[in-house]
Amino acid sequence: AFAVTVDRPGAPFGLVAVHLPNPLHEISFPDHLAMTQRLLADVHAGGGPVVLAGDFNTSDRTHAYSALTTSTRDAMRTTWAVTTYGTGFFRLLARLIDYVFEPPTWCSAGAMTFEIPGSDHRGLSVSLGTCPL
Repeated sequence: AFAVTVDRPGAPFGLVAVHLPNPLHEISFPDHLAMTQRLLADVHAGGGPVVLAGDFNTSDRTHAYSALTTSTRDAMRTTWAVTTYGTGFFRLLARLIDYVFEPPTWCSAGAMTFEIPGSDHRGLSVSLGTCPL
């Protein structure tokens, strides 16, 4: 993971770019879950709002995804979810492995994916921010 602070006037937030190992062949599913839980603990230890985005190498049907959505919201769920990985096993099952997770007090809109020339993943785009009053 790579973390930066986005110094938005009056409302800075953290942004963490994530690329976790694949539990199908790089690490075990329990190790993947433990890594996800450590990431969340580190993120929440910093205070303020944080956005997690990237390749989590996990399906939305795993314990790791459940752990992520206990304290964040899947911002890509504002629209019909489509597969983000274009080859192999995940494409056949139409599974998601790339996500944008936002603080639970934020709102998201306009989620979409797009082609990235030369990549086996689709790009993610979503508008994020505090919810309107």
